[in-house]
Amino acid sequence: MCAQTIPSIGNHFPNLNDNGSKVGFSHFSHDHKLRFAFIPKKLEVDCSACWLLISGPTYCCYTCYFFLHESCFDELKPQYIQHPFHIQHPLHFKARVGICNACTTFSDIGYECAEGDFKLDIKCAKYLTSGLQHKCHEHKLFCFVVEDINGHVECCKHCYQMCNASFYRCLECDLNIHIECIPIPKNVKSVCHVHPLTLILDSITKKGQDEYYCHACENLRNPKHAAYYCKKCYYTAHIGCVLGEVRFVLQSFLDFALSIDH
Repeated sequence: MCAQTIPSIGNHFPNLNDNGSKVGFSHFSHDHKLRFAFIPKKLEVDCSACWLLISGPTYCCYTCYFFLHESCFDELKPQYIQHPFHIQHPLHFKARVGICNACTTFSDIGYECAEGDFKLDIKCAKYLTSGLQHKCHEHKLFCFVVEDINGHVECCKHCYQMCNASFYRCLECDLNIHIECIPIPKNVKSVCHVHPLTLILDSITKKGQDEYYCHACENLRNPKHAAYYCKKCYYTAHIGCVLGEVRFVLQSFLDFALSIDH
């Protein structure tokens, strides 16, 4: 079927085209049925789940201006998840989650602790899966950028300067630490990659690519977050994943050496 302009979208999205083969899809994340459409890149539309820009195949509710990436539509499941942000209890999907405890942003859909004391929006649940366990702080730290946080961003607890780029955040203590204030190596040799990796604090993107993955854990990563990067072949990985591998190898070597001595 040829693409056609959808009049119900009105003047807000006059160039949104519909693929007539997929109409009226039900999804647990939204009260109304969703239609399958194609969004041109020139339209600035955010996904209602992960809050990243959408272009290409999309599920939409024109009445509510609710949009989902095709991948978000497929990946979102009405189930319990176990997340490193809140290891005490599993989190279950909720259609009206409210304020996310990680980024303090109001979200229509997300996950909530069964005890009702912790909420996580879809964006944080998807992209903040790898934390950093470092001797500088007792709890696991998670990477953020300023635009991840809704409202005022607290100063770094180490240098007391503003956090205006990538930084680590402890949710339990509600504190932020600049990545530069944490003693982590600028260059590292990973056991899972043949080339040396370099710490990049700026956005790591690739032309024509919409989704980005950590090559170490194979989970989605936010391209705006700092990461370790191979300049030769685009291998990119979460900081926590790379340093976790290094610590594991060193500890294994130490254990082996001690076993020989005994």
